[in-house]
Amino acid sequence: MSKRVSRRSFLKGTAAGALGLASMGLMGGALAEEAPQAKAINEPETWDYESDVVVIGTGTSCYGAIKLADAGLSVIAIEAYATAGGTTGISGGMQWLPNNHFAQEFGDTREKSLEYVKNMRKTSGITDAQCEAFVDNAGPMLDFVTPILEATSVGVKATQTEGFGDFYAHWDCGLEQGRTVDFRIPGDFFGAANWRKAYLEAQEKLGVQFSLKTTATKFVYRIDDAGVPEILGVIAEKDGKELSFKARKGVLLATGGFDWDQDLCNTFLATPTEYACSLNTLKGQGLRMAMAVGADLSNMTETFGHITYKVKAEEQKAKGVPCNIMYERMMPRQIIVNSQGRRFINESSDYDSSWRTMAGYKTWGDHDLQNVPAWIILDRKHVDTYGFNVSAYIGDVDERGVPPYFYEAPTLRELAEKIGVDPDGLEDEVKKFNGYCENLYDPDFHRGENPFEWYFFSDSSVEPGPARNLGPIEEGPFYAGELAPAMLGTCGGPRLNEHAQVMHVSGTPIGRLYACGNCSGFGGPGPGYGGGGGTIGPGLTMGYIAANHIIDTLTTNWDGTTTTGEGTKIEAGDVANTESGLDPYGDNGFGTESTVAHSYNPGTYSATADGLGGPVTVTMTFTGDAITDVQIDGALETPDIGGAAIETLKAAIMKAQTAEIDAVAGATITSTAVITAARDCIAQASK
Repeated sequence: MSKRVSRRSFLKGTAAGALGLASMGLMGGALAEEAPQAKAINEPETWDYESDVVVIGTGTSCYGAIKLADAGLSVIAIEAYATAGGTTGISGGMQWLPNNHFAQEFGDTREKSLEYVKNMRKTSGITDAQCEAFVDNAGPMLDFVTPILEATSVGVKATQTEGFGDFYAHWDCGLEQGRTVDFRIPGDFFGAANWRKAYLEAQEKLGVQFSLKTTATKFVYRIDDAGVPEILGVIAEKDGKELSFKARKGVLLATGGFDWDQDLCNTFLATPTEYACSLNTLKGQGLRMAMAVGADLSNMTETFGHITYKVKAEEQKAKGVPCNIMYERMMPRQIIVNSQGRRFINESSDYDSSWRTMAGYKTWGDHDLQNVPAWIILDRKHVDTYGFNVSAYIGDVDERGVPPYFYEAPTLRELAEKIGVDPDGLEDEVKKFNGYCENLYDPDFHRGENPFEWYFFSDSSVEPGPARNLGPIEEGPFYAGELAPAMLGTCGGPRLNEHAQVMHVSGTPIGRLYACGNCSGFGGPGPGYGGGGGTIGPGLTMGYIAANHIIDTLTTNWDGTTTTGEGTKIEAGDVANTESGLDPYGDNGFGTESTVAHSYNPGTYSATADGLGGPVTVTMTFTGDAITDVQIDGALETPDIGGAAIETLKAAIMKAQTAEIDAVAGATITSTAVITAARDCIAQASK
């Protein structure tokens, strides 16, 4: 039996060394003799690997895997992608966790959190017991994992995400701060990559093994007398070879959604959606595996959604990389309209709600979608004042200061004719909207009334309120970009109970099968999205709940053995080396580390772009293959916001060795200027 690694010994031993999840040699474990069992379905003649628990997917399952391993159970994690961490590892890293100890400092209580999540679930079928399990375990999960992650060599600290409130903070039970937390290195605003390194290192130190580029295909199971399956293991494919993984105690399914399977999206989603901000391995395999053993389904028409630029999203889809998220709609001096030229949305609303507004069908003609295509309409002053907040994600702007796939015209009427929108409708809508801006009140969609909507506005001299979101469209030329519905991830899948067990269509749990994250039907709960990290927090919590249930109740192995903690070693080279810098995002510019080799003309180069207060100049020094120095002169930027962001941006460019970095929250205009100028420097230096 392999030696159990206690949390205490782990915490003492993690200070040394950087992450290295490779180099475990092939070693057959001494397996206990199996008791005679009834014939199982899909059972292999011999098992290639064996452990207490098999985890399928390495994203939101991470805290569950840490809990299992900390309790002394052996864990093998199967991952379809080339690196561990899943889409969770390339997210913003935020975790929405109701009633955690940070939130309690801002007035959160169990009662408030329960009211909030029950409002979120709407009519999804998520039970009171599930809501209570989420609220009651989110805080304890954070308290459990905090000392483990903080003790890793990465040096992350648990942090309340300042200024980032609930998406529905205007509800009586909502909070403007506290429920969103993350793990980051102090002073580093780009926490997701470091958080990923920390949770992978924690798993490695506790003995979790990873089998990468390994796609699970089916369960091994047997049927009980009532006709309900009991899961015994997993069959997977790696490099064209079939592998079998025996799970003595249980399986935690965490494969993500079906974002990249268009047939499944067309079958289930209420709004036709073609673009996804996730890893391209999310093709619904976990959903199919669960359906094959009779899992009941929940939340299938829903996705954690957003709006994207259609032309750019098409390019990104063809490359197999995540599509961009747009934030221009949070700013003044723009509206979003349909082909009739009419607004149909609070443009500044949270991104999940924005997706739902595109679901309306026409009751005439071909019965297609009334709000697809949609267009963002903005004026020249918007471009000059706010820029394009996502220019770091969607590619360089052209000489107009806008993405090249935008349309331009001197008048609104001419613009409408170019894009196929009703000119009379657009002119009338802009006139009406400009009147709302003058009164700072939007009676149609209440834009600017929810505190969340003010977060992305970087000018602190403007008092929080509708003035941060409302501004007239009046100065030509005018611009239009086509929009389309997109997803952060589907959130429908096998129905769970309050223990994160997968439910059978008969209404009883499928034996030894659990699920968490976007492959499950829990959602956030249901179709709701609580706040920043609203996809990740619920997934992490359900994985933690599943781990506790396995630890507390599955004391007997399905094969009749008493083995615990012993497992077969995974082949060398199968596990993740998170120091390699492999970029799951490819070349879409989301700011993760890249392995692409650089070739520069050595020297020092400068470039300037417009910030909030005036010109921002970036000066960069290059050797033949590296950026060795970055200097940023933004003397006219606001000292407390833009000025503070400059140091963070400088450090980020040096660390990433690229200009493809994240904007600093609350300083998007300064960030855009720095990133644009840095790109210019890199272009000058590149061979």
